[in-house]
Amino acid sequence: MSIKANRYGPIKSDIIVVGIDVAKQRHFAAIRMPGGDIVRPFGFQNNRQGFEQLIKSVESALVEGDVGEARFALEATCHYGHALQY
Repeated sequence: MSIKANRYGPIKSDIIVVGIDVAKQRHFAAIRMPGGDIVRPFGFQNNRQGFEQLIKSVESALVEGDVGEARFALEATCHYGHALQY
């Protein structure tokens, strides 16, 4: 584990984690549920409609997992993730 990761401590079991692989036109995300199960990875466009699709998927996972918090982890890939970050 990196020093930066150690700074924040372990991920709590009562949240979901959304890992996002950033690309130029299409990102991919995987959602880890509180029990450790991974929701089937899915792609979404690097635009507003794609971001709304991501949010709907995360909101659905929050309801399904009966948790109120999600953490997002983005792969640092040049400037391609800036729109998603904002």
